[in-house]
Amino acid sequence: MSLLKNPAAPSPMQTSPSGHKTPETQHASAPEATHSVANSTPAAGVSVARSGRWFLAVGAAATLTHMAVFALLEGRIWPELANGGGFVAAFLVSFVGHRFLSFADTHTSMGTSFVRFGLTALLGFAANELVFVLLLRSALWPSWLALLAGLLVAAAQTFVLSRYWAFKR
Repeated sequence: MSLLKNPAAPSPMQTSPSGHKTPETQHASAPEATHSVANSTPAAGVSVARSGRWFLAVGAAATLTHMAVFALLEGRIWPELANGGGFVAAFLVSFVGHRFLSFADTHTSMGTSFVRFGLTALLGFAANELVFVLLLRSALWPSWLALLAGLLVAAAQTFVLSRYWAFKR
């Protein structure tokens, strides 16, 4: 308990709008403060849910882009290189979508977000390529199935790094 009086604190008796004296426990700002704090948690939950939905939609668009480019290149070059070509095309779709939709409330600059997301995406691609090569060459999975498994691993990693670092709020 502080012995100093807080100048912002209400006096023991305040005058209500109707002119009646009321004790400080009934002053008008208390319910507003309680109401504001009580509503901050659900709003944060809605933001995470909305961000997650957009992340899935943008991720799906980037995944389809990645798979389409992979399909175009696979017959012409090694599958590992076709995966890299798909990554480059998907990166552009992914950055624009995540910057303006998934993490629209970011407080980082465009340049900072681009560099951070670039590093995030490269880490995701490294995980993707590792899973892809192991499943394709060691487990002898079909290239499409190996690619899909690699993309799923990379997506989970990318979401965590994007939300808490690349597009930090």
